[in-house]
Amino acid sequence: MSIQSIYILLVMVLLSLFGMMVVQKRRNKDLSKYPIGTVIMICLFMATVTFFQKEFIFNRMNLGTDPFSLYLFLTIIGLSVLNMFIYKGQKKKPSS
Repeated sequence: MSIQSIYILLVMVLLSLFGMMVVQKRRNKDLSKYPIGTVIMICLFMATVTFFQKEFIFNRMNLGTDPFSLYLFLTIIGLSVLNMFIYKGQKKKPSS
């Protein structure tokens, strides 16, 4: 199992969370903030730790950096921020 497969798994988890929030928004059902926040924080934590450990190992072995892993790491950060903004926008409803 390579490190890139961990990044791809995290991207798939965040994309499924994104899809779930979009579907729930159309159905006008509320999602709890704790599971959403927990999934986002776990994905960010795992991606950060994996990225820095991989870079440490590559530096020790005098190997070059892997740009694909950097792009996947930035994608995970972007999807996490996007999910947070969508959740915050979903919670704001016009007061009547």
